[in-house]
Parts: sequence; structure tokens; C-alpha cells
Amino acid sequence: MSGYTIDLGAMNNAYSGIKDTLGQLRELGIKGMEESGESIESLELDEDVTGHEAISDRVEEVLMRAHYALRDLLDDGDDILDKLKETLSVYQKMETEATSGFEQLWGVFEDTVTMRSPRGGAQ
Repeated sequence: MSGYTIDLGAMNNAYSGIKDTLGQLRELGIKGMEESGESIESLELDEDVTGHEAISDRVEEVLMRAHYALRDLLDDGDDILDKLKETLSVYQKMETEATSGFEQLWGVFEDTVTMRSPRGGAQ
């Protein structure tokens, strides 16, 4: 097949998969903090737990960076989800309109064919 085609089923699956993944990421956090990624930063491990101040400092730094990374990922994921939903809506509308157009054309064709007999006279 040549040309450009869109698999609407695959687009729907991608949309659902991204939406489910974002929902699961949000569930990992403390209620109300999942949008900001703050729940990750609250996982502080002090020197009593790590055994060394330098390790605690590095863990705190990593968790702070993860806080911003998760927040940005959730935000980017929401943007991707919105754009995918818009694109999917446009393609679904185009497919519906194209199908409707072909159905109307087929109806005109059927009416034209059934109105004349094979001998050339009207029925």
C-alpha cells in the first residue's frame, strides 16, 4: 500500500497507555503532592540511616533533582496526552466524514443504477 495511513486503534492504545502510566506515576506520591513531585523529595534519608553525612547529602541532592524531574515528566506527559487527543479527534472526524461521503456517493450510485433497466428504459 502506498500513501499515508493512520491506525486509529493504535493511536487510541497509545493515548490509553500514556494516560494510565501518568495515573500510576501520580499514585506513587503522597496525595496532593503527586503533581509537583514533592513526594519524592520528602523521602529524606538522614545520617542515621545512611551511616555517613556525605551519602545523606548526595541522596538529598538526588531526591531534589528527582522531584523536579518527576514534576517535569508529568507536565510533559500531560502536554503529550493533550496533543495526542487533539490529533486523534481530528483523524477520527476526518474518517467519519470520509466514510459518510462514500456512503452518500454509494447511495447516489445505487439509486442511479436501480432506476434504469439493463435495456435502457426506466423501471
